[in-house]
Amino acid sequence: MRNIDNDEGISYGIIAVFVFVFGAALVYIIFTPMLEAVLGQVNVYILDGDISYQTQGMISWNVAMFTAVPVFALIGILIWAYIRAIEGREGGM
Repeated sequence: MRNIDNDEGISYGIIAVFVFVFGAALVYIIFTPMLEAVLGQVNVYILDGDISYQTQGMISWNVAMFTAVPVFALIGILIWAYIRAIEGREGGM
């Protein structure tokens, strides 16, 4: 194993993590008001009895998946870091 004195790869990785987390937060912030507007309208339909039980379950599942966006973002960045580490090891870094 050879010693590398260049830290550019580490800086690139840290910047990529921050950009990825910032992007996921931005998506979450942008889509939250739209989701709230849709849920407000759907709740009116649910109270009127116009939406079936299956559709209510689907909407509930979609809301749960939206609240899991930060978890998906963290899993995504961990997978990216893992693949990047494997590529670096195979490349002789």
